[in-house]
Amino acid sequence: MSFAYSYIRFSTKKQGKEGRDSFRRQTELRNRWLLKTGHELSNIAFHDLGKSAFHSTNLIPTSALSKFLSLVESGQIEKGSFLVIEKLDRLTRAKLSTAYNLFQRIIEKGIKIQTLEPEKTYDETSLDNVFTLMEPLMSFQLANDESQKKSDRAKSFWDNQRKTGTINARKPAWIDKNGKLNIGAKAIQFIFDESIARIGQRQILQKLVANFPPIGNSKKWNLSYINKILSEITVTGRFQPMSTQNGVRIKINKEIPNHYPRVISDKIFKEVQLLRRRTKRVRGIVNSTNIFSGLLVCANDTSPYHLQTTKTQGIRKWLVSYFHTQKQQNSCRMMVPYHYFEKQVLLFITDTVGDLNETRKTTDTTELETELHNIELRLEEIEKEMITMENPIALLAKVANKLTTRKKQIEVEIEKQTIPIDELKLSLSQLLSVLNSGDEVARFKLKGLIGEVVNSIHIMPEKHNGKIFVLFQIEYKNGEIRQCGYFRDKVLYLSMVNNKTELTIDLTDNKSITGQFFPPLIESNKLTMNLGKSIAAKLANIPA
Repeated sequence: MSFAYSYIRFSTKKQGKEGRDSFRRQTELRNRWLLKTGHELSNIAFHDLGKSAFHSTNLIPTSALSKFLSLVESGQIEKGSFLVIEKLDRLTRAKLSTAYNLFQRIIEKGIKIQTLEPEKTYDETSLDNVFTLMEPLMSFQLANDESQKKSDRAKSFWDNQRKTGTINARKPAWIDKNGKLNIGAKAIQFIFDESIARIGQRQILQKLVANFPPIGNSKKWNLSYINKILSEITVTGRFQPMSTQNGVRIKINKEIPNHYPRVISDKIFKEVQLLRRRTKRVRGIVNSTNIFSGLLVCANDTSPYHLQTTKTQGIRKWLVSYFHTQKQQNSCRMMVPYHYFEKQVLLFITDTVGDLNETRKTTDTTELETELHNIELRLEEIEKEMITMENPIALLAKVANKLTTRKKQIEVEIEKQTIPIDELKLSLSQLLSVLNSGDEVARFKLKGLIGEVVNSIHIMPEKHNGKIFVLFQIEYKNGEIRQCGYFRDKVLYLSMVNNKTELTIDLTDNKSITGQFFPPLIESNKLTMNLGKSIAAKLANIPA
């Protein structure tokens, strides 16, 4: 005797609760049919609970119906078996062509479809009789029409709610049931204040955990929630109606101002967005302990430098070539002590930044960056409009081309702007004075300032008689290049003499050693700068 395979489906979880117990009803109908016919129920259950047949989510690869179809096509469910369903609309509510193809696909594999209301069996003979086919085809069409009407009514209702601003949306976590700000608003203000001060999100997270009770669904503070808050327009009181089309969330209509109580001013919100874009563009991934992260390049193997911590003879930090951490051949094996490197490079930047050749003073780029931000948002909207076909493609493409051209022009204009050197040098000096105090706020501010003026730092460590000498080359944003070096706390000053780079090492008692480097060059992003043999021999005699 062939097995009967039960398939139970309903669209929303609510239908499975008391009062609308669809699962119970479908189960009871199936059991009565089994008792009446004597068929044996398979111990394999196929349930798609809370999956829509109208949107065909009951046919996605992970669904129970898809697993049933896979077993049928692989022959693990034998021909002549029954697929038992309450009604045909439990199988599908998709458009007629999709519904019929599914119906035909199952039957042609030798599986009989058994409906319980009404009790009707569909098999291969049903596909050859136009009169027999009329009933399932009409059932599929009516089911789709009914679902489409419900969908249209719901869409019309929510569209009207969005247009009038009366949408019954869930309120943000910092607004109570009465529509007033709660204690969470102070935490939101704190997040934005710290971000304006260029404090990293990990540091903000630590302070939130220590000083503010958590808000939001997770009931705990985390980095993803902080990142979401910083880009959430609801903090300014605005509400953006959204809709899902073809599985993509898109904006519809205009933002509704003053929909919620305001927590953050528009000015502060814009400043934070611009700061986040600039941070991402200039420095890349934020590292709370390495103020040069994203800037350091090994001149020997061209890979980035990573900061590592060792606990041998106390906690020590080292700069290590990324290629060496991956154990690649011909990678640079020398590790650079971070403490000396940070001190010497910061002092060198502070000393040299005021001597850069500046063609003009920096102008305020806030308006340009705001325009750039708005253009990027509009380009995203156009891309979604192209998908949904809300406007003619040709018109959208024309607008997109103009916006893209303007975007490139703005990016060039922003790139041309130089840093206010005098102000930058003063800021660097002030931050250096508190750096040794361990002030994390000062470190993050300093990191931001360096990212504003420095494009890259190439590092070439050399080892002579067991001693590491570090040569480095700084490329500033305006294209100028400066070279220097150091051995522990001794600075190696470089200057051009007869087209060669002359090296002077300051020792104690006003004594110095002078020698020559080979000419420092950058070829294919690789620094070619190394100590000459004669000067290396002299350097080896410097006491540690």
